[in-house]
Amino acid sequence: MKNPSSVIAPQDKFELIAVIYNSGAGRESIAYRTWEGAPVICCRHNGSKSRSDVGSPQSRGHPTWFVLPWHFGMAALQELLRHHITGDSEWAKGMKTEALFEAIKAFRA
Repeated sequence: MKNPSSVIAPQDKFELIAVIYNSGAGRESIAYRTWEGAPVICCRHNGSKSRSDVGSPQSRGHPTWFVLPWHFGMAALQELLRHHITGDSEWAKGMKTEALFEAIKAFRA
């Protein structure tokens, strides 16, 4: 499994702001990034615990992020916020609350 915080491809377009949610090996991650200066929400599958499994998406063996269309990114943020508000302990394990609120503020701007 590749640590989502170390996935930086494509380097010429992306700047990692924060991983908002990381549910661990074999599960998904959601990140707040910028794409050519504009805020975007991205997702990826982390891959298994195997060191050689870089997850998905990937490009030629290098882990990458999938940029969600704006309305799907907003839906992902809303769902994460809902789990935060309701205190869903299963989701809370992988959630970075400060990053979630930072992303919400960036999209409101």
